[in-house]
Amino acid sequence: MAHRPIRLVTGLAALAGLTPWSVAAENGGIAGPGTNPLPASGTSSPVMASPQRQVFISGLVDLDYLAQDNYLNADSDDRGDLYKEGLIRGEFGARVELDEKIEAKLTMAYQAQMGGQPFVRSVDAAAVPPADAQNTDVVLDDAFVVLKEFLNYPQASLKAGRQPVAWNLRTDYGAFLFDSRANHPEVSSWDGVKIQLQLETLVFHPYAYALPDDSRLYGLALDWQPEQGAANGLFITGSANVQRDAEWALQTGRTLFTYYGGLEMRFDNGIDLFGEGAMQRGTATSDLSYRGYAFSGGLEWRPNSVLPMSFGVQGDFFSGDDNATDGDLHTFVNPWEGFSDTYIVEHEKYGELSELTHLGPGGTSGVGLQAAKVKAEVALDQGGRFRLRTIYGYYQTSEDVVVNGDRDFGQEVDLSLSWQYNDAGNAHLTFLGGAFLPDEAYQALSPGVVGDNDDMIWLFATNLQVAF
Repeated sequence: MAHRPIRLVTGLAALAGLTPWSVAAENGGIAGPGTNPLPASGTSSPVMASPQRQVFISGLVDLDYLAQDNYLNADSDDRGDLYKEGLIRGEFGARVELDEKIEAKLTMAYQAQMGGQPFVRSVDAAAVPPADAQNTDVVLDDAFVVLKEFLNYPQASLKAGRQPVAWNLRTDYGAFLFDSRANHPEVSSWDGVKIQLQLETLVFHPYAYALPDDSRLYGLALDWQPEQGAANGLFITGSANVQRDAEWALQTGRTLFTYYGGLEMRFDNGIDLFGEGAMQRGTATSDLSYRGYAFSGGLEWRPNSVLPMSFGVQGDFFSGDDNATDGDLHTFVNPWEGFSDTYIVEHEKYGELSELTHLGPGGTSGVGLQAAKVKAEVALDQGGRFRLRTIYGYYQTSEDVVVNGDRDFGQEVDLSLSWQYNDAGNAHLTFLGGAFLPDEAYQALSPGVVGDNDDMIWLFATNLQVAF
């Protein structure tokens, strides 16, 4: 998409830091984990050119060394969950422009623990080592074609095949609903088809995808940036989606309808206001109906200063189910959301302890999660090549999970320092760390916790990302 706030990212044009395999902007920009990409300053060069065909080569090398502890049971005396490992991700692909109407892209990817062991993510708190393991292998990450001027209409195009998907309201942030970079570490794309049709200031996107959990997703997204709103960055988006066989609480539902809307406004004084939300209806089982809802919103301020900086606040709410026997499932079913603001609770690569809230006590239904976040970012030089970022998040479950009604899940503080190694922004070195202080709701939901374990859960990592 040509407009700013929402885009369907393609190939390496994925959110920096959301996952190890999606870090570079398609035109050459790249950023470190948990950061927003800096403006890109380079483009791919064709390796073969003719009047009818051009071939563009792209690739990625992503290296991590990380150490994390207490993820499984919040007990510093138990050394069984101390995890130290190097991770490697490599991608190599080609985008071929056959002529002005047809292009195709193929990307192969490899990822593993350094040394050739299976790649694991520490997000499953039920096993040691973490059980979310994938076999080391080379996978087909992208394989799609784009038909431009579809049906001889200049403002229409069709994309079919294995393609990245990220319906994000804000540029370079994870999607509120559907993001192909979530929960599927080997392949960051979904198989399907999308049509884009632009009518003046309106852009329509009908789509159909087969998701990795064997569900099917059909929907229509609508983007609108009115001409009178271009000056202040007003942008409005919405979608209607139907998902067949969606998974929730270790069960498979029938038909899930999700209705979404979002709005962003950017002002000349550096303030960015944003908000988005969704409601769900449909049939989970023969005697249970979907009734979930969720919203997120906040503001960000970028003052006019010598050194680039920004400050922001944000609130998130995802509903949970307080009564598993009333015929309504109030849990917001959303396993493919792309939020990765904090490393330990939310990050697809480094943590995502929030997955514990997908199940309620006894594994019957999800309890939901809500968060209050404060963010700050300061560049240490005028060019913004050295950036210091921090975030504080306070988390509660949306429903009670313990007898005394305590819904406190915990608090997290993260800090990262990123270095843009070259002027073109192709390489970033990032040092990051996070600390999570678990509370009673975490202890009630984590299967690895026995008793009143509340020791600090921590993470330290070094990441090097190079894209070309």
